[in-house]
Amino acid sequence: MSVNFFYYRLPGCDKVRGYKSKECGRGFSSNAFVIVPFDYQIHPIIHIPAEEIIDIESLGDLADKALGEETESPRIDHTGISTGRKEHAAMIESVIRDIRQGKLNKCVISRAIGKEGSIDVMPTFENLCRRLPEAYVFCYYTPLTGLWMGASPELLLECDKETYRTVALAGTKKTGDKEDWDDKNREEQCVVKDFITATFRNFGLSVKESKTTTLAAGPVSHLITRISGQPVSSSNEGFRLALSLSPTPALSGYPQQTALMKIAATERHDRECYGGFIGMVKEEGDIAFYVNLRSMHIQETGYVIYCGGGIMKESEADREWEETENKSRTLLQHIKLKNAY
Repeated sequence: MSVNFFYYRLPGCDKVRGYKSKECGRGFSSNAFVIVPFDYQIHPIIHIPAEEIIDIESLGDLADKALGEETESPRIDHTGISTGRKEHAAMIESVIRDIRQGKLNKCVISRAIGKEGSIDVMPTFENLCRRLPEAYVFCYYTPLTGLWMGASPELLLECDKETYRTVALAGTKKTGDKEDWDDKNREEQCVVKDFITATFRNFGLSVKESKTTTLAAGPVSHLITRISGQPVSSSNEGFRLALSLSPTPALSGYPQQTALMKIAATERHDRECYGGFIGMVKEEGDIAFYVNLRSMHIQETGYVIYCGGGIMKESEADREWEETENKSRTLLQHIKLKNAY
């Protein structure tokens, strides 16, 4: 019998919550952990019912069992999937040409980093919780998705009976860099903010924005604006709003559909769950969805980390490569491998 499970630790909290279920289902559901892939026209939306509470000490055994199962998620060639530096530069230059020709305002290009080695899942998860207290740390498995783990800095949508909340998160520099944010990063974040506020207003919500500040997310920092609005009538509307927001220009680009077509034509890898969103839907309908970001797909003898960057007309290939290198360290510096000395 298949095992389906999920663990998550909310930002700013100490408590790890975990549940398992005999089955997983397709589509949205309450009292469940919902997994929405980057392209939910190709990969199905999955939910794991919150049937049985499990503690963190069970994670290692559950992960070992999961990694030994046959899944519908394809096995990954960890060496062949990696995006090389020349390939990445060619992708960036192709996008910049399209932007300068007026076809796009922004496009987010990601790269895959494949690594050999068997991850020790429980201590790696605990490392992420301990070292990244302001991240949404998660680990989940279904036979349809495979095993994923990550530490996301980005809220997609949080909803209760009073308010919808989200963030416009974009722009990247090394944490500790004292230089002011440049025009490229400010414009990149503004594109995301404008998209989100327009989407909120299209749902009839009055919009409130915080001051734009800097958020440290491990080795990198981002520009962040907190956005809120009054909710519409039902939790299903909240899920519909989340689907309308995803993927935001922080994960796709703008205009959204043009950027998505460029990504499909440019990236060699399938993003699968990366760049989509995940999170718990409570029985009463409250939701807390986070972007599947700073994440990796784990298999028995290797893993793939996905990371990307927003490309604007001022972008430079070398700087974009370095940005993805810095983002990948969010996970790489906290991974514990089995039999590592």
